Amino acid sequence: ASAEAAVSQPGEASGVVRDLEIHYLALGRTGPFRAHPRILRRGSESTLVRVDLVDTGADDRPVVMATASLENPAAKRTA
Repeated sequence: ASAEAAVSQPGEASGVVRDLEIHYLALGRTGPFRAHPRILRRGSESTLVRVDLVDTGADDRPVVMATASLENPAAKRTA
């Protein structure tokens, strides 16, 4: 959901995930957890997003790192 929200514009449908890679770095022990999405590359047809999940109750310890390739909503309309 964080990756989809990162590529959508206000009032626009979110992108469709075409590829997802998840790396589990550590067990989440304390919580709460926070996702930090960031756009790595935006093209005309797709966007590459990285999402880092941290355990905020454990000094922002990295728990998960994921990358997602999403089809841009505008690309679906023109196809």
